[in-house]
Amino acid sequence: MFGSFCCYRGSMARADDDCPIENLTDDALCPIEKLTDDALLIIFSFLTNEEKCKIARVCQRFRRLAQDGSLWRYIDVHHALGQQIEAFLQRYTCQATKYLKLGHVNHTILQVIHHRCPNLLQLSLTMGSGDTDLSMIPTNLVWLYVALVKEESLQLQSYSRKGVQIQRLWEAPLVCLEYLSVKGGIINDMVCERLSGSHALRQLRFDYSAITASVECQKDILRQVEMLEIHDCRFKSSDAFYNMCDIVGHSSNLKGLELCDPSFSEPLPIGSISLDNLFQAMSGHCSLVLLSVNGPGFFTFREASLVQLLQNLHDLEILSFVYCQDVGDQVLSAIQFGAKNLKVLNLFGNRCITEAGFELLRDHPTLLALSVGSCMKLQPLVILQIAATIPNLILLGMSTRGQDIKTELAQFESEHPNVTIEFSYDQWVGQVERITQVVSEYEMKQFIH
Repeated sequence: MFGSFCCYRGSMARADDDCPIENLTDDALCPIEKLTDDALLIIFSFLTNEEKCKIARVCQRFRRLAQDGSLWRYIDVHHALGQQIEAFLQRYTCQATKYLKLGHVNHTILQVIHHRCPNLLQLSLTMGSGDTDLSMIPTNLVWLYVALVKEESLQLQSYSRKGVQIQRLWEAPLVCLEYLSVKGGIINDMVCERLSGSHALRQLRFDYSAITASVECQKDILRQVEMLEIHDCRFKSSDAFYNMCDIVGHSSNLKGLELCDPSFSEPLPIGSISLDNLFQAMSGHCSLVLLSVNGPGFFTFREASLVQLLQNLHDLEILSFVYCQDVGDQVLSAIQFGAKNLKVLNLFGNRCITEAGFELLRDHPTLLALSVGSCMKLQPLVILQIAATIPNLILLGMSTRGQDIKTELAQFESEHPNVTIEFSYDQWVGQVERITQVVSEYEMKQFIH
C-alpha cells in the first residue's frame, strides 16, 4: 500500500534510484510526500514492526525515517526465528529502544542486545535450545521476564541444566530491577543471593520452577518484594512450603500474594496444606491490595481465619479464591464490612456460598468484575438480580446450570449495556487480565517516556 505514496509521473522512486525523492519538484509529489519528517514519523509510529520494515524499501527518505530511533522504542518479535531476529535487531535496535520481546533467544542475540540497547528497560525472553550465557543482558533493566523452559514439566531432574542458566543471569548486578518473572529453572541459594543485590525488586513471579533455596536465603528476597506470585512450583516438602509462607506472612512490605497449584517431591493427601497460619500472620500488617488462592484439592483453612484477615484488609482491591471449599457466606460478610474498596472478586467453583450470603454484595459501590460461575447454590436469576444492583459492574462471570434464561439475559443486557457477561471461566479471566494489562502497559509506557 505504501508504494503508491511515492509514485511520481512516469516512474517509481526506489531506495537505490539515482534520482532521490528529495530532488523532485513539489508538483511531482503525492500529498504524503509534502509532509514534514516529524509528521511522517508520527504516522509511521502507528505501524507494526513488519510494516515499518516494508516502508523502508519504498524510497530513500522513507528508509531514513524508518530507521529513526523513535519508531523502535517498543519491539515485539517473539514469533520470529533466531536468524531473523538477529538480522532485525542488528538493523533496527538502537539507544532509543526501551522494550524488547523476543523468542528463540541464543547467545548471539543477547550479545546484539547488550551492544545495541544500552538503555533497555523492559525485556521478555523465551530461550531457545542449547546453553545461553544470560549474563549478557543489559544491567539497567527495570522489568524482566525469562522463560527457561517451554514444556510445563514439574520433574525436578528436568530443571538441573536450566538451573545453571538461571544462575548466570545474575552475574551482572541488576540494581534497577523492579519486576522479575521466571518460568522454569531451579530457584536455589545462589539465585537468591544474587537477587538480594537487586534492592529495587518489588514484584517477583515464579512459574513451573523448583524452589529449593534455604529459609535464610529466601528471607532477604521475600521480605523486600511487594507482590509475590508462585504458580505451579515444586517444593521439596510441605515444611518447605510452610517456611516460605511464614516469611511472606510476616513481611511488612507485602501488598499482593498469588498462590496456585503447588506440587511436592512426594505426593500429599488432598487438603493437607493449611493456610491458617499464613492468614493469621498477614492479619498483623494488613496492607494487602491483592490476594489470590487457586489450588483445588491442595489448600484448606478455617473460614474464621480468612474472615479475620478480610475484616482488616481495608485496601484490598482484588480477591480470588477458586475451588476453595472453605469459602462461604461469612467471607462475603467480611467483604461487606472490611474490604470496602474491592474491585475484582473471583469466587469460581465455591459451592458453600448461598443466596443469602450473595445478597451481601447488593449495591457494592466499588466492584467492577465478579465471577460466581459453578457456585452450585446460586440460581442464575438471583445472580442477575444482585448484579443489576452493583452500580459500577462491567464484567460478570456466571453459569446458567442448564436453565433457559434467554429472556432474562436479554433484558439484563438491554438495561445494563456496560456489563459484559462471560459464561466461560477462561474468558472471564482473560477479560480481567486485559483490563489490568491495559493499565499496567499504560503505566510502563508513561514511565519509559
